[in-house]
Amino acid sequence: MCGIRSKIFIYGLMKQINLLILFGILFNALHAQEIVDSDSTTAKELYAEFDSMIRADPSNAQGYFMAGAVRYGNKDYKSAIPYLKETLKLVEIPNKKREKLFESDYDNDSISILVMYGICLSRIENTNEAIDLFTHLYKLTGQKNYLIYQGKALMDGHKYNEAITYFNHLDFGLTDRQWVKIYIGESNFMIGNLKKADSLADETLKTFPEFIGAYKLKGEIALKEKNKSDACTYFHKIITLYDHEENKQNHASEYEIDIVQEVNHLIKNNCEQ
Repeated sequence: MCGIRSKIFIYGLMKQINLLILFGILFNALHAQEIVDSDSTTAKELYAEFDSMIRADPSNAQGYFMAGAVRYGNKDYKSAIPYLKETLKLVEIPNKKREKLFESDYDNDSISILVMYGICLSRIENTNEAIDLFTHLYKLTGQKNYLIYQGKALMDGHKYNEAITYFNHLDFGLTDRQWVKIYIGESNFMIGNLKKADSLADETLKTFPEFIGAYKLKGEIALKEKNKSDACTYFHKIITLYDHEENKQNHASEYEIDIVQEVNHLIKNNCEQ
C-alpha cells in the first residue's frame, strides 16, 4: 500500500472507528513503512494535512490524535507531545477541556493515548514526569506492564543502575519476567557489565529460545567484543524469526518492531560489507 493511498484510507476510517482501533491501524502501517518514512515528502504532507484539520476545527480530538500519532510513529517524540496532550484534554468531553491529565474517567481509547504520551516523555528523557504518569496508570488499572514502563523510563534517562535495582525488585510471572530480565541485561550492557548481560540473555533463551530481545543483546555484546561474525549471526537470526513466525508482523509489540528496525540498521552497517 503506497503512502498516498494509505492516507486516503485513514481519512475514510476516521469517521467510522474509535481512536484505539485507528491507532492500531496507523501504528502497524507506520512501522511497516506503508505510510511514511522519516523526513519523506509523504510524512511532511501528512503533518500538514492533519495540522490543517486542526486549524479547521480546533475541537477535533481525532485531528490532534492523528497529528500526534504520525509524529510518534516517526519517532518525532518531542513534536508529538503537544498534540497528544491536547487530544487527552478533548477526548470524551465534547466542547470542554480537561482541567488536568491525571483523571480517573478515562476509557480504553484515552488510556492508550496516555500511554503513547508517557512513552514520548520517556524517550525525550523527561524521566520523572513519565514515571509519575505510568505510576498513575498502574494505580488506575492495576496492570503490571505499567511498572515495566517505569523502569524503561529510567533506562531512557540513562539511569541504568537505578533501572537494574528497580527491575530486580519487581515480581512478575514467567513470561513478563523474561522481558524484565532482558531490560536488566540491557542496562548491564550499557554500564559495561558484559558478562552479566550475556548471562541474562542466555538464561532467557533457555526458557524462550525464540526471544528476539535476547538475540539482539547477544549481538550487541558480540559487536562490543569486536566479534562481528557472531554478531551478524545473532542479528540475522532475529530477522529469520520475525519473518517466519505466523502472523508475527500483524501482532508484534512496539518493542519487537523497534528491535527489528534497529537490527536492520545494525545489519546494514556491520554485516553487508
